[in-house]
Amino acid sequence: MTDGGSKNYNPYGGAGGGGGFMSGETNSPSGGKNGGGDNKTLRPVTIKQINDATSPYPEAPFQVDNADVANVLFIGRVRNISKQSTNITYIVDDYSGRVEVKKWVDAAYMDIDETKGDIQLGVYVRVLGAIKSFGNKRYIAAHSLQPVTDVNQFFCSMLDATAAHLFFTRAPLAVMVVVTAALVARGWMEGIATTATTGFFQA
Repeated sequence: MTDGGSKNYNPYGGAGGGGGFMSGETNSPSGGKNGGGDNKTLRPVTIKQINDATSPYPEAPFQVDNADVANVLFIGRVRNISKQSTNITYIVDDYSGRVEVKKWVDAAYMDIDETKGDIQLGVYVRVLGAIKSFGNKRYIAAHSLQPVTDVNQFFCSMLDATAAHLFFTRAPLAVMVVVTAALVARGWMEGIATTATTGFFQA
């Protein structure tokens, strides 16, 4: 899970890693910035954690669980869409809170999913972006938005956020408990996905 010097968390694994936990270039559970270089952390979060994130001083990186966060990843439901000439603003809700997600419009770089119009009211989306603030109001500057059609992805994203929270606030042992529960839940949810998905996404 970790090396001896510092405990590092990568929410979705990577080269040489598995199960979402591996050595990587991320923050220590004790908080503060990582060991050097640019902060390139990617954290699975809930929207409540985004709204509760703190910044120790102006222009400082936002912190979740006392750890610097460069980018966040979450899944939520689109409640409102406002299109302007320079950006598209989405209100996204994951049932822990709501946040504005701004995607700047650039025809040369716009995601293919957005150009197809797949992101509409009521659709669940996976958001990857950075926490920003304007006038004391938090929003997400989105790097990517992708529509989600599988109910399991939403539930698993909440489990990922819970595991990351416990890693930074409790201890790796607590994370292992959550991971075990997550694996059990994933298997259980796969068994009911066929009957549950339709009702959940039409709620």
